[in-house]
Amino acid sequence: MPQICDLCSSPEVAVTTEDADDHPEWYNRKENLIHLPDEAQKKGKRTMRERTITPLPSMFEDTFKAFTQGPMPPQEATWNKNLQRWIQKVGISPYGVSAKTTRKTIESWMYAAQVPTMDICERQGHDSLTSMRHYRRNTFNAREKGEIETKLQEWGILRHQRI
Repeated sequence: MPQICDLCSSPEVAVTTEDADDHPEWYNRKENLIHLPDEAQKKGKRTMRERTITPLPSMFEDTFKAFTQGPMPPQEATWNKNLQRWIQKVGISPYGVSAKTTRKTIESWMYAAQVPTMDICERQGHDSLTSMRHYRRNTFNAREKGEIETKLQEWGILRHQRI
């Protein structure tokens, strides 16, 4: 079953869409955030008992509604097979590409756009050491950074233009 974190690129908390349907109180529409109590989190190696996922992308509510009310999304294994096939079709190495690639990409992009480390860690659910060890080392040229900032602004993750 796909996970909420695959939609909003947020902490790996293994919250399925079924869980979200059973607990609509976890999503605060007014604040556009998800608060996950201890019982919502199924990840074995976690450091935080409760977690608030914020900021969510500005289009999250509409995306989530379409996700839960539309046809059943693919299983993660199917999604991974499709990603591998699509990547190979365009001539890119499929090594390391999976459904989790989206959230890993967002974390790297947030570092590239100079989002404060604590904001990144809060959103992604990593401690600062893990986050910096795995995601901060990526480098982007000036054009790529500009494109990254534009996308993060469109998604409501980066709130203002950097100078």
